[in-house]
Amino acid sequence: MSHTMYLVVRRALDRDGKSCGDQMSNDTGSRVPLKLFADRTAADTFANQLAAEARRTMNPFHLLDLSVEKPLRAKLRALKLPVKLPEEHWEEKWRAWWDQCVDVTTDDQRAAVWKVLGASLPFEVIEIELE
Repeated sequence: MSHTMYLVVRRALDRDGKSCGDQMSNDTGSRVPLKLFADRTAADTFANQLAAEARRTMNPFHLLDLSVEKPLRAKLRALKLPVKLPEEHWEEKWRAWWDQCVDVTTDDQRAAVWKVLGASLPFEVIEIELE
């Protein structure tokens, strides 16, 4: 008789905080198991708690492989964040910018940046069938 369990996992990150990638920088699909649950609701709740904490503390620019072009900068500028936005589109500048502003922005402002960027958090719940 099989039984379904729910495993909360985190995307594996490299030493620079970016998703582990292959030679072409594609996500390898590597995941780190965090906690196993018998109940899907409990697993989702735990994953959501991790996600909320990640939005407060984690640099979303490590999870994205993009240059921040003018339309995206305009959306970020509209958030009226307390630290001046970089004028350049290079992701390295934006990673440094986040590190400068993370301690002087509110939780809501940080969540808004994540939303504008469309960054996906590195946590997910996967179903495991146990026999």
